[in-house]
Amino acid sequence: MTKEEADQLVALNIRRTDRDIDSYISSVVGYVDARLLSELRALPNTDDMTRTEIIRFLGGIESMVFSKELDNLIFDIQEIFDLQYSLAQETFKRSIKKSRLPPLNKRAIDAIRIFAFSKQKTVKESVSRYLNDVREGVVDNILSSRSISDSEILAQAAGKTFTDLKVDLATSISAYSRLVQLSQAKKMKVPYVYYAGPKDERNRPFCAARAQKTFKVEEVYTWDNGQGLPADMYCGGYGCRHELIPTKEPPADEPTV
Repeated sequence: MTKEEADQLVALNIRRTDRDIDSYISSVVGYVDARLLSELRALPNTDDMTRTEIIRFLGGIESMVFSKELDNLIFDIQEIFDLQYSLAQETFKRSIKKSRLPPLNKRAIDAIRIFAFSKQKTVKESVSRYLNDVREGVVDNILSSRSISDSEILAQAAGKTFTDLKVDLATSISAYSRLVQLSQAKKMKVPYVYYAGPKDERNRPFCAARAQKTFKVEEVYTWDNGQGLPADMYCGGYGCRHELIPTKEPPADEPTV
């Protein structure tokens, strides 16, 4: 695989991941909204609401939504990580020109699995924040003596929460790919990584200095991206569009023996 092919592969993977995350979040939000809408539309006008009805809705909003079915939808994030694992392995094989790879040791596999499973908690926390924002929207309508506009309340609540979730998941899935590839590189003693991805005006200074260049694997673990995140997993940080692709090809300025 050439460097140009590696850069193109990263761009394709970003687009595919974005589509998968959009579809995943849509399925979770669709389920949650269906439950909320049925309850919101059953509420009487604010002037007619009794104290009991208000307390029942505001206090029981989580029990209306959280269920085994929602847990199953949230668990589906694992499918995106599983696909990313396969893609990372295939990218690694293409880069070092191997048709098969030795299995990773148990410690590396456990670390990879724990990282992926932790994202289910992130999604649940986002749903909880969304429900809190919905609750605040309903309270605001009641206190203002306005009719409850269910679609407006849900749209306002969803905006920031699920935009942030999309960036968080995209960042985590990219980090997961780097974790898989670097684990395999250490296992097979592949000496270098290519910092694949775009070289444009959107790059942070950290990425601008490294994009489309090759480095020793051990050097990666000394980098500080200034974002408080380990550069070996997160490259330039939150939302980084680059990938570390292991390679046997040395940097252009390194003498060969």
